[in-house]
Amino acid sequence: MASHHRQRVAKRPAANTAEAAGRKVRKIAKRPAASNAETTKRKPKNTGNPAPEAEPVADDGNVMDTVVKVFAAVSEPNYAVPWVYKPQDARTGTAFAVAWGNRRWLLTNAHVVRHAAVAQVRKRGDHKKFIAQVICIGLECDLAILTVKDPKFWQDLPSVSLNWELPALQDEVTVVGFPVGGDNTSVTVGVVSRIDMQRYSVAWHNSLLAIQIDAAINPGNSGGPCFHEDPDGKTRCIGVAFQVLGRDDAENIGYIIPSEVVKHFLDDYVKNGCYTGFGSCGFYVQPLENKHMRAASGLRGERSGLRVRRVDSSCPADKVIEKEDIVLAIEGQTVGDDGKVPFRGTDNERIDFGYLVSKMFVGDECRLTVMRKRKEMEVKVKLTRIHPLVLHDPPHPPPYFVVGGMVFVPLSEPFLIDDFGSNFHKDAPLSLVSQWSEGIRKFEGHEVIVVSQVLASPLTVGFTDFYNVVLVKFNGQEPRNLEHLIRMVKSCKDEYFRFEIERDFCIVLPRKEALKQTPAILKENMIPSDRSAQYMSLK
Repeated sequence: MASHHRQRVAKRPAANTAEAAGRKVRKIAKRPAASNAETTKRKPKNTGNPAPEAEPVADDGNVMDTVVKVFAAVSEPNYAVPWVYKPQDARTGTAFAVAWGNRRWLLTNAHVVRHAAVAQVRKRGDHKKFIAQVICIGLECDLAILTVKDPKFWQDLPSVSLNWELPALQDEVTVVGFPVGGDNTSVTVGVVSRIDMQRYSVAWHNSLLAIQIDAAINPGNSGGPCFHEDPDGKTRCIGVAFQVLGRDDAENIGYIIPSEVVKHFLDDYVKNGCYTGFGSCGFYVQPLENKHMRAASGLRGERSGLRVRRVDSSCPADKVIEKEDIVLAIEGQTVGDDGKVPFRGTDNERIDFGYLVSKMFVGDECRLTVMRKRKEMEVKVKLTRIHPLVLHDPPHPPPYFVVGGMVFVPLSEPFLIDDFGSNFHKDAPLSLVSQWSEGIRKFEGHEVIVVSQVLASPLTVGFTDFYNVVLVKFNGQEPRNLEHLIRMVKSCKDEYFRFEIERDFCIVLPRKEALKQTPAILKENMIPSDRSAQYMSLK
């Protein structure tokens, strides 16, 4: 778990950096002179989907015209009180037009349009808003694709050209968007400070490549393009603005999603018709920076590697990788004792080995060199999308089940946020946080069931102090998930319901009385049903 936490740009106070759209904007930042090694073009790895050439951007004015303002009316589910929704709210953000083959879309951040009941877009310098449809959302990469059915919207709307080459450090960049503080286009300029793997704020369980810049990214900039002028004079988009570093001791640290992550997202959607995510090997490792541990593991001399400390039993890796294996190389790249591999083909840049895996797709095979019981071997692991035990994107409407006044929900990240706030990792019970940070699924469909509250009634006297506790067993049997619990309760013929919860506590209710009193308890608490919509058909 990271020691610092980022916030989406909606948390950052506005800076006075906006320029009115009617004013002449400064020339898009141009890359300064660099060494031959820096200026050599780096081609992205061939993934089988050649990158189409987007419509070229003719000049700086044309660049500005690709950007549109997004207006979203959001109705968010409340996972802490799952039978009601939060009050409707309004969000604004930025999107820009991209050409992908013969398709034209708007690209923005997922957190701008997530849970949007209605999304509208407005072109720069126009007064009319157009209804937009969200056709794909990728939470772990914080990207979303929008389209507009009205052909008038696309008239005279240019598209950006995406640059597949990562920028160099100290390259000047320009962020364009519609942050708070005004209604016209805003332009901020900065330089590339760092390129590294980062945890995206929308989905903390995974790390993807991110570009750190010192240009101001303010509320409303989310989803806006970050431009850079190539040495050949063409202005291209190198990424999408999406978050800032939310720390009091840091200033002007913003992040953009690089174009190669954008390309993966778009290729995935085109290939599969939906978002399938970024591949994972399905195992967890420990660095081997201690010389004694390296020696005990069989690593001699300059050999380096990582110890496999755990394998996800629900992933294909479970049949190929074993605990205590030593990972020596991934895709032919030697892995350091710290988990880093060479980056961008240079000797002076290294990056987490997860970068090599993140460039591949779900279903691809990843080549690994491992040492098992001091014997070296080559293996192939089929990549899969990891579904963490505690989901960051659970189903909605939020799942729940009520019987005898006891409210059961699956543990999820939105539940923790809704009940304990954004600092839930500090404020939530340790039993829940540990499942969020370290828990892994034992089988397909595995869920942690939480007794979120016990509603007061004569039946539940003495039990209402139990809330946000993990359900361990029902009548002696461990529930696999919420659906399994509902089926067990409905098929139970015992005289009593016995719910065993964490720390060896238990709640016992008479079965017939609990079922009889449930409708009255629901009515008293204005709960429309004893379960969420997805479980209505269960008997």
